[in-house]
Amino acid sequence: TYDRTLPEGVLYVWATPANSCEQVRFTYERKIEDFIDNDDCPDFPKYWMEALTFGLARRLAAKYNSSDRRKLEIKEMATETLNQALDFDNAN
Repeated sequence: TYDRTLPEGVLYVWATPANSCEQVRFTYERKIEDFIDNDDCPDFPKYWMEALTFGLARRLAAKYNSSDRRKLEIKEMATETLNQALDFDNAN
């Protein structure tokens, strides 16, 4: 089992290996945490930064009366960066 309550996490293995030369590789999913304090760090991979930025820009473009041309440019970049982020960790 994996206990993520500590910052570095703890993995418990049963049956205990005979020596420490063995390796365990695993992947786990974790819930994205909310921002509560001003000094909280973003809880997403770095390769999502552009997708999040252009997604926000797309949402704000209408509020700040951007030109239609600029809205289209932002929409295209938002779509492109989102697709890049979604495809980043795919094994082909």
